[in-house]
Amino acid sequence: MLTTSLKQLTVCVALSIGLVACGGGSDSEPAPTPPTPPTPPTPVNNAPSISALTVAQIAESALEVTFSWQVTDADNDDMSCELNPGSQLASISIADCVATTSAAVTYSAVGTYTANLAVTDSNNSSSNKDLEVIVIDNSPEPEPEPTPELPEPVVTAGDDELVIFYNRPDGNYTGWGLHLWADTTCTAYDGPVLEWSAPQEQSGDDPNYG
Repeated sequence: MLTTSLKQLTVCVALSIGLVACGGGSDSEPAPTPPTPPTPPTPVNNAPSISALTVAQIAESALEVTFSWQVTDADNDDMSCELNPGSQLASISIADCVATTSAAVTYSAVGTYTANLAVTDSNNSSSNKDLEVIVIDNSPEPEPEPTPELPEPVVTAGDDELVIFYNRPDGNYTGWGLHLWADTTCTAYDGPVLEWSAPQEQSGDDPNYG
């Protein structure tokens, strides 16, 4: 038979062991949830730009001009261009307008037109620029026909004579004549008075001038 003091000791020891076992499980906590990583910013695409756009008419070529351009892109994207010459002409597509920097266009008539160049990068951003085009007819003037050298006449005038040459392309001199008259101020002709219906007829032919 246990004594009273021994029973108390046994109960206390058992109670202490039970408390230790229960207390050990209550000290653990759940692991914290990791934070959500931040969303990276969306890259900003810069639109391409046209730094130069010029036009020059081709010398000695009627109505033909050459367009020249320079395009840039801050993001170094690939760029394509479309050139609209105006005047209802078809647009010209340029797949790589960094490598290709010019295009020739022939207009149908002289005049003033508005051309437009549009550039688009590989991210579909674009810009465009207008240019006034003045077209003139720059073709060379035709060479004038050389003046043929005229032969010397065979018939020549003597003293106080005058030779008048009248050359008809068809060689028909029927009805041709020369009207002569004299008055108080003109006395060089002293022949008979001629009627308008009967002029002085030709007196001969020159082989070169009729």
